[in-house]
Amino acid sequence: MRFELTDKLNIWCDNQQTIRLVNSELPRLRTALRHVDIHSNWARQEVQNKTFTVNYLRTDKMPADGLTKALPKSKFKLFVELLGLAEAPQTIEEEEEEENPLI
Repeated sequence: MRFELTDKLNIWCDNQQTIRLVNSELPRLRTALRHVDIHSNWARQEVQNKTFTVNYLRTDKMPADGLTKALPKSKFKLFVELLGLAEAPQTIEEEEEEENPLI
């Protein structure tokens, strides 16, 4: 079974060297980092097949940071905004107390 996308996938990356490697038209890429070279060749092939595109996004705008590292309060607020989340007005316990005040 093969996974198929109906729409073109956009991948956002903050590493400009990786973007250059993936989007390069050169038939053969050379780099000292072998693991990057192997990964980039597969990604380059998929970009050429128009499976997805790789675009640049500044590090400070990268939503994935909130899932991969501890953030200071200001960056966490930005992360929540980027995901489109809103603060819950009250906890479940408070809600249950309002519904059943005798408990």
